[in-house]
Amino acid sequence: IFFRCFPFRSMAYDDAVDIFPDSARRNADRPVLLGVMLALGMAACVALVTANRRSVSNYARPAVAIQPVVGQVKALKPWPRQVSKGPSDATPAEAPVRPQLMPGDQTHDSSQAAQSLPDIIFWGPLAVVFLSFFTWVASRLPSQPLSQRIALASVTSHFGRDPYETPEAAEMRRSQESAEVERRVTYFNCMEELRGFLQAAPKPNHLFVVDIEPDSDEQCDVFVEDSWGNPVKSKEGNPCVRLRHSFARTARNCNDATFLALVADGGHDSTDVLARLEVTKVPSVVFIKGDRVVFRHEGVEAANEDLAEGVAYYGDQYADGAHVSDLVPDLHTLTDVQEWTAPPPGESADVLRVVTVLTTTGDTCVHLYPAITSVARQLKGKASFSRLIGDEGPAAKEMLQKLNVKFVPTMLVFDPKTGQEIARYVTGSRSEWMVNFLDEMDKAKASLY
Repeated sequence: IFFRCFPFRSMAYDDAVDIFPDSARRNADRPVLLGVMLALGMAACVALVTANRRSVSNYARPAVAIQPVVGQVKALKPWPRQVSKGPSDATPAEAPVRPQLMPGDQTHDSSQAAQSLPDIIFWGPLAVVFLSFFTWVASRLPSQPLSQRIALASVTSHFGRDPYETPEAAEMRRSQESAEVERRVTYFNCMEELRGFLQAAPKPNHLFVVDIEPDSDEQCDVFVEDSWGNPVKSKEGNPCVRLRHSFARTARNCNDATFLALVADGGHDSTDVLARLEVTKVPSVVFIKGDRVVFRHEGVEAANEDLAEGVAYYGDQYADGAHVSDLVPDLHTLTDVQEWTAPPPGESADVLRVVTVLTTTGDTCVHLYPAITSVARQLKGKASFSRLIGDEGPAAKEMLQKLNVKFVPTMLVFDPKTGQEIARYVTGSRSEWMVNFLDEMDKAKASLY
């Protein structure tokens, strides 16, 4: 299994690349693997045989210890052995007195000596046969080329990178990632430049994510006290650096939004931008959709989480690039709601349908949305979810009036058979939203029977 998954590469393989044909090249490292397996097999045989052998010796330490004394040699008497009386009221004199052995004494045991030979006869051939079989299997497994074995192993690191990449390949990968980040993240210096980006938006409700960075990362240093009360830097690292990395990774993966960055150096231009965006803390992340600020996060506390949630809520993409609308589609008109809640022909009528009414300017809606998408992913095929944005325009406001929705977030539950509303809940808590949804799921399952 080890040689099947580990892309072992031998010297014979390197020498055979330009000399032997493809068939010989694929099997060039087989002798090396066989030699390694045979060496391991012989070592295992020795370990198995020696582990079952017991120490056998004909030497018995004398029961009477003889110690030299000046002038003469005296034989010391052994320690007396106390024997309790048995049922036959035998006296201690009648009990056989055997010499007492000291710790470390070895005696000859014929039964153990007799067992050592059958152990060797049994375990030796069994180990040889067992390991020979695996040696034969190992000789058959690595018959694919190195590239195919690496692909079959599919061994990647925590970040999805190839753990066997060369330093040159790693440097090239980092250069490509840096170039992609530079292409996706655009720095601006003043309000006029920001206004120019907003006016050149590819669509009316295009999302702009603005990262306002401090002039120095030392402004974000987090200090904690050690055992003696001395301030030391947090082990988690600089939060400004972590936020910058998260912003770069999100910008590299999300193509449906424009990512901008501003360095707040304390100058007149940067101060004017902060005042226009109503930002009081640095670093901050500001979400602009259309011509208005829809969401902002100030400070470094939970900035990475709000960045991912904001991109998913406003930009229809997770931080890894997956589209959210595939799980939770958007409804824009009352006709869309009626068509979506009606059971479509050819599909099961047991799928519960949930419409959540949200707004673009509510922080509670942004934080609730990840729970909706998570449930939609887990219960795909058992329940359907959609999102209704109530402040996108006059048509959306009119739709809220017809649905009699006065508060957000509001969860509307529709009967999967008739398409009629059967329940509604007004809550901004993830846990309450989850509990209410599970209650409706239980009621729907009970009504089916």
